[in-house]
Amino acid sequence: MPNLLVDISAHGAGHLAQTAPVLDLLVRRRDDVRLLLRTGIDRARLAARIAAPFELLAAPENFGL
Repeated sequence: MPNLLVDISAHGAGHLAQTAPVLDLLVRRRDDVRLLLRTGIDRARLAARIAAPFELLAAPENFGL
């Protein structure tokens, strides 16, 4: 199973808003991809935008990301 590690900046909502549709489309086309999200965004906010299954790797805020 291929793994995809995705870092999403937690400052502002635009990064998540832009990334979520891309991840959902990827998983619809390739349902064998395992999504690993590394971010300071909480799970509830991620799940509200990302329909695809994902694993959360909590990360501290990284303003320079």
